[in-house]
Amino acid sequence: MQWAINGKEATCNDVIAMQNTCNRDLSLTEFKEFGSLRSEWKLQWRNLFRALTQCSLSLKEESVFHLISQTIWQAGPGNSDQHDFVRKAYTSLGCTGFPEELLRLLENIRRKHVDNWKDHYVLLTIIVISQRISSLRPDCIDMAAELLVYCRDDAVKWSKDIQRILSSLSNAPRKEIDDLRVKLIEVNICCALTFPIDDMLLSRVTINRSDSWETWLCTVARIHDNLVLLGQEHKLSNTVRNLLRRVEEIGLYVEEKIHEECATSNNALLTRFVRRHHTGSSSWKMDSLVWYPYLEALQVYHLRVPQEFRHPLELQIDIVKGRFLVDGCPVGYLPPTIENHPDFQRVFGNKSFEVQPYGAGFQAGRMITKDLFPSPGDEGSQYSFYLDMKQQLTITEHRRMKGGIKEQKVELISHNHFKKNVPPFLVKKFSHWYNHTTEKFEFFRR
Repeated sequence: MQWAINGKEATCNDVIAMQNTCNRDLSLTEFKEFGSLRSEWKLQWRNLFRALTQCSLSLKEESVFHLISQTIWQAGPGNSDQHDFVRKAYTSLGCTGFPEELLRLLENIRRKHVDNWKDHYVLLTIIVISQRISSLRPDCIDMAAELLVYCRDDAVKWSKDIQRILSSLSNAPRKEIDDLRVKLIEVNICCALTFPIDDMLLSRVTINRSDSWETWLCTVARIHDNLVLLGQEHKLSNTVRNLLRRVEEIGLYVEEKIHEECATSNNALLTRFVRRHHTGSSSWKMDSLVWYPYLEALQVYHLRVPQEFRHPLELQIDIVKGRFLVDGCPVGYLPPTIENHPDFQRVFGNKSFEVQPYGAGFQAGRMITKDLFPSPGDEGSQYSFYLDMKQQLTITEHRRMKGGIKEQKVELISHNHFKKNVPPFLVKKFSHWYNHTTEKFEFFRR
C-alpha cells in the first residue's frame, strides 16, 4: 500500500472500490483507514483523529508511522487569503479545542502502552504528532511539552528494562541478543527525539528537569555503544538509519546548550554522566577535576583521572554523537583469549559480557562488565577480568554494598589449588572464591 503513503490521489470512494486488492494480512477496516487517511487536504487531521479514537490503525507498525508522518508534514496548497499563512492541510488545527483534544487523546494512548517496550512505534508516533502540533499551534506548547516529558520518562524506563533483559541473556544466541540490542537503539532514539529542534519547546521540556541533559548524554551514549556492539555487519533498516541522522541533527542543535550547562555547573554534568553510565567509575576520583574541550573538536570533552601505581586514566565524551571512551576504548565484548580460557569457561561457560576498561590499580589491561548482575551483594556485582603475559586469568567479583559500605572484592581461585585439600565433589561441582574483605573462602555451585 505504498500508494497510500506516497500521495493523495485516491479518494475515499477509490479506496472502497479497491478493497478486492486488500492483502490477506490486513483487515478491510485497516485497508480503508490506511488508504483514505490522506484522501482529502482539509480532512487529513480529522481522519487521523478518527483513526486514533477508533483504534482502526495499528500504531505498532512501521508503515503506519510513515503514513502518519507524511500526513502531518504535508503542507498542501495555500489559502486564497494571502495574509493567512496557515495552509489548507492545517485548517483543522485552527478549530477551537481540536488540537487540545488530540493531545489528550495521545496521552490516553500513551498510558495504555506505558508498560510495553515493544511498542516503540506508538511512542514515536506520539512524539512526532506532539511536536508538529506545538509548531503549528504555539498556544498548545505547554500541553505538548508535558506529553513529551512523559514520553521521555517512558523511553528511559523501557531502556532500563531492555538492559536488564540483555544482562540476563549473556549466554543466549547472538542473533537474539542483537535483535534485542536493535530494539534498545530504537527506544533510545525515541528518548532523544523528545529534545525538539525548537527553542520554545526545548526550553519547556528541559527547564523543570534537572537531569535533562544528563539523560541526553546517557541516551546518545547508549545508542553509540550498542551500534558498536552490533558491528558493521548488522544492517539497520532505512527507518532506523534516518532516525539516527535526525538524532545527530538534534545533537548539533543542543550542543551549545550543553556547553552552557557544563560551564554553569563547573562540568559537574559530565561527572554525573560518567557515574551513571559507567558502573565501574565508583573508584575514580573525579569530583575535584576539570573537564576540558579539545580545541580541534569542541564537542569532545576530556579528563585525566590520576590513578595509583599507573598512568592517568584518559576519559573522552562526545556530547553530540555519544562516543564515550576510556583510555581510547569504547564498550565491547571480552576478547576470545579470555572467553576461551579454561577458568572462564569453567565458571561462566558460553556467556558473553559487555565490558569497558576498568582503569583501577596498576593493571592497565583490566576490563570490567558494564552491567550489574545479581549476587550476594546488596546492589549486585560486576566482574573484572585481567589476563597477564603468562596467560594467567584473574577474575574478580566487585560486590556493591548499601549504606556507604566499601565494596567487597572476591577473587576466583583456580580449582587446581583444592584438588588435594577438599573432597573431589566440592572441587568438581563448585567454583571457589576468596573474599578479601571477610578473609573467607566461598564455594558456589556451578
